[in-house]
Amino acid sequence: YRSKTNIEKILLQVYGNKDAVTDELVEMLFTPSEDENASSVFLKVLDGPPGPTPESLLQKLSWCPSLAIWGQADPWTPIGNENGMNFHPGSKFSEYHPNFQLFMLNETGHCPHDERPEQCRKLFLDWIAETVSPKSGGSN
Repeated sequence: YRSKTNIEKILLQVYGNKDAVTDELVEMLFTPSEDENASSVFLKVLDGPPGPTPESLLQKLSWCPSLAIWGQADPWTPIGNENGMNFHPGSKFSEYHPNFQLFMLNETGHCPHDERPEQCRKLFLDWIAETVSPKSGGSN
């Protein structure tokens, strides 16, 4: 698993925007895998306790506006499919959090911030401006 080729293959599976899978990105992800403790850290992440559910965290954060930018083509945590089957809980987060907004980016996979950084930046800045504007009741 610790090879640049394997990392690139995995990225190409989860990135909807294949152009975002660059040599620089592969190198950035490969370098930490060279650490002598990398395997044990990876296993601890997989074997560790799951922690609180997103739903329980969102209920606790209902006082705070929240934004999620999701890749429509995310194969690891898909929101859902055309038949309405296999929905990820993210599609219902607004039921747990009244100030939650979900934006879906087309042709985007698991890492929208890497795949479409300019779109994510614009969505985020527009959301901030709308959320803290005087007419929205937000505060500066």
